[in-house]
Amino acid sequence: MKKVAFTCSRCGVLNVPATGDHWRGFAPCSECGSMESVATTGTEKTAGGLYRVVSQRSGLSVTTLIELQKRGLLPRDLAGCTQEHRIVIGAVALAVSSEEILRSALARLPKKRREKLVPAVAEDGLLTRWQRDVVDRYVKEYERELRDAPPRAPKGGKRYGSKVTTIPAMILYLEKRYKISAATSRNWIRELKKRAYNRVRRSVKAKEGANA
Repeated sequence: MKKVAFTCSRCGVLNVPATGDHWRGFAPCSECGSMESVATTGTEKTAGGLYRVVSQRSGLSVTTLIELQKRGLLPRDLAGCTQEHRIVIGAVALAVSSEEILRSALARLPKKRREKLVPAVAEDGLLTRWQRDVVDRYVKEYERELRDAPPRAPKGGKRYGSKVTTIPAMILYLEKRYKISAATSRNWIRELKKRAYNRVRRSVKAKEGANA
């Protein structure tokens, strides 16, 4: 019988019994002594499977468990966890789930290290696929128009940006390509079109400043 982690159904304690503790698919809980079923499954027959089981039961990632092993807080073989080790797992799981503890821990680090640990999300990182498509299309159209004509048209001429896709045309494109309704896309298109325009203008100003 392989070593398998289990959570006691009576007291809720995470157990990782030794091989000798198994008896016909059952093992006693180290806290209350209740006999619990520890029949192995296909994912619990390997060391990696044991990591996944302990991770699932404790709420900690496999990476966190390995880091605790490196620091000597957990045994090299998770099947050799004692009651003290289970207390460590529970304490760490409680700590990483507390926003106050994480906030105070991050506050102790220098700003550069915090930014390295939690990199800033790109401007388009929070947009959906269709929203990024809209931004990319408008950026390309504004850049093409910049190449073909000056950004500021002469008095009485057409406004800059008049050659880019109109909002109604973009609504029809999204309905056909992504099945997005007009009620959902209309206000978003206005915002994304403005974002694309500002991005192109910032790029132009940056190039002008570099050439000055």
